[in-house]
Amino acid sequence: GTILSGNDISAKNTKILFLGGSTTETNEVLEKNRFPAVVEQRLRSAGLKVDVLNSGIRGHTTQDSIISYLSRPHFRESEIVVLMHNINDRLWLTNFRNYTTPPSPYARTSVGVVAQTFDQFVRATWDYVSYRSNMLFALRRWITHFNPWTGERDLKGSVTEETIDLQPESAIKNIDAYSKNIEAFVSLVRSQGAQPVLMTQPLGAMSKSQDVFNNALREISIKTGVFLIDLDRSIGSNKTSAFLSDNIHLNDEGSRSVGDTIAHRLSNLFNIEIDSQIERPDTVKLSELKATCSQPARNSRGQTTLPFRIGNIVGRYPSFSPDGRWLAYQTWKDGRDRISVVDLETNKTISFTPLKSEVSERHPAFLNSTKDSFTLVFGSGFEEKGGGFERLKWRTWPSMKSEFLIKDRQLGGAIPGVANDKIYFPTFGRHGSSRIPDLMVHDNIKKTSIRIMNTPFEEWRPAIGPDGTVYFIANPAGQFDIFSLSPGKAKPKRVYKSPSEEWDPALSPDAMWLVFATKTEDNWDLMVLNLATKQVTRLTSGLTNDWDPSFHPNGNLIVFARHDGRRTTINGVCLKNVLNFD
Repeated sequence: GTILSGNDISAKNTKILFLGGSTTETNEVLEKNRFPAVVEQRLRSAGLKVDVLNSGIRGHTTQDSIISYLSRPHFRESEIVVLMHNINDRLWLTNFRNYTTPPSPYARTSVGVVAQTFDQFVRATWDYVSYRSNMLFALRRWITHFNPWTGERDLKGSVTEETIDLQPESAIKNIDAYSKNIEAFVSLVRSQGAQPVLMTQPLGAMSKSQDVFNNALREISIKTGVFLIDLDRSIGSNKTSAFLSDNIHLNDEGSRSVGDTIAHRLSNLFNIEIDSQIERPDTVKLSELKATCSQPARNSRGQTTLPFRIGNIVGRYPSFSPDGRWLAYQTWKDGRDRISVVDLETNKTISFTPLKSEVSERHPAFLNSTKDSFTLVFGSGFEEKGGGFERLKWRTWPSMKSEFLIKDRQLGGAIPGVANDKIYFPTFGRHGSSRIPDLMVHDNIKKTSIRIMNTPFEEWRPAIGPDGTVYFIANPAGQFDIFSLSPGKAKPKRVYKSPSEEWDPALSPDAMWLVFATKTEDNWDLMVLNLATKQVTRLTSGLTNDWDPSFHPNGNLIVFARHDGRRTTINGVCLKNVLNFD
C-alpha cells in the first residue's frame, strides 16, 4: 500500500516516511503533485539524497498508523517519520470514544472464524466489482452513503464538510486518547533511532474541534521537543483555494504548495535551508497587484478587495522608494534583524545589511533613490534580548558608505519617517527619564536637529504630510492614540481615538487617507481614516495580526506585514477597491 514518488529507491538514501489518512494519500491529484512526491522533488533538487514513501491510507487514524509502523519492518528503516492525523481521529472518537478494539470471540478453528473470513471475502469482492461497474457503483453510493470522491465508508456519518463537526464536543471530550497516541508515536519512532515529525492538518473551512486537535499537537511538540510542521498556520489566509469542494482534500495547487512548505521545513533537519519556489494560492507578484490596483474598483465582494501575499517575502516594516522602484523591509536571519531591498523591475533581492554585521538593523526608510542606487536611514543596535542601544544610521547602496545620523552617542533613535529631505524620528537617551521617546526632526541638508516634542509620555511612528504636518502615536492617557502636529504649532491635536490602542500610522501621498493598525478583540487589523470626513473603514480582518502599513507612491496600493502565528509576510491591498470607488 506504500505510494512511491516515481523515483528509484536507494539503500544509501535517507528514507522519509509519511503516515496519515486520505489527505496524506492525496489520491485526488496527479501523482507528481502529491505533496510527499513534491517534497522528494524539492529536497533532491537541493542536492539531498532522499527517498520519500507515502503511506497515507484513506480512513486511517493514529492507531492505524502506529500499527502500520510496528508491523512493517521497512517502515522502521526510515530515518524521518512524518505523521499527520486529525479528521479521522475526531470522527472515530466521536463515534466510539476510544481506540479499543475488542478481541475476537471466536477460537481459531471455530465456525465463527470461517464466517468472519467469508464476510471479509464478500466485502473485498464487493469493493472489486463495484469499482468496475457504473451501475453497481451508483447502487453502492445510494445504499451506504459512500462518498465517490473521497472513498470513505460510512462510519455513522461519512467524512464530509457537513458531518465532520456534527458532534464536536464529543471528539474534544475524548481528546486525551488522541494525545496519548501521538505521544506513543513519538516515543516509538525515537526508540527506533529515527526522527519523528508532527504536522497539523489544515482545512478549507473553520472548525472548532479541528483547532482543538491541532493545538494538542502544538502542545505535544513543545512538551516532547518533537519537530513540528504547522501546515494549518502556513497554508495561507485564502485556504479554500487549496482544497477540493469538500474543504478537506487538497487540490493539485494546494498539494504542490503544501509539499513546498514541508520541504522548506524538513530541510532544516539536514542543516540547510531551501527557499520556497511555489507561490501559495493567495500569493501574487507585486507587479500583478499594482496592475490590479490600477483597474476600476469592483463590488465589495470582488476578489480584488482581499489582501494578497506579495511573492515569498518574509519580514516586516515594508517601505517604498519615492520612485516606486525599490521595496525595503526588515527580516529576521541568523539571530538578528536585517534589511533587504527588492528591485521591483528585476525581482532581485539585495542583502542591504552586510553579512558580517553583528548588530540588528531595522525599520528602513528611503532618503533618496535612482534606478542604480538608493540611500536608507534605519535603526542600528537594537537587540531583542536587551542590552543594545539603538541609533539611527544611513547607508548608500551600492557603495555601502554609511554613517550615524546623529554624532551624539548618548542620543538614540528609531523608526524614522522621511519627507522633503527631513528625517522625523523618536529620540531617547540611555538612562532614566531620558529614555522616554520624544519626536525630533533632522534636516538632512543643513545637518541640524531640532526636538519638536518634549513630554513625559511616549511618541512613536511619525508619518509626514506634504505640508509638513506630522502624524504620530502617543500615550498621554495610558494607551496609544493618533495625534498630529502642524507646522508652527506648539501643541498637537488628537486625530483618532478608540477603546483600543492604535499603531503604525501611514499617510497617503495626497494626505487624504491615514491607514493605521488597531487592536480588535485579540488581534490587530488595519483601518483607513478619511482625514476630511473622519469616516473610518476596515481594510483587513481575520485571525491574523496586520501591522506596518505603507503606501506605494501611486497612492492606491498599500503594503503591510501580516503575522499568522508562525511567520510574518508582506501583503498588499488596493485602497480604492476596498472603498469601492474609482
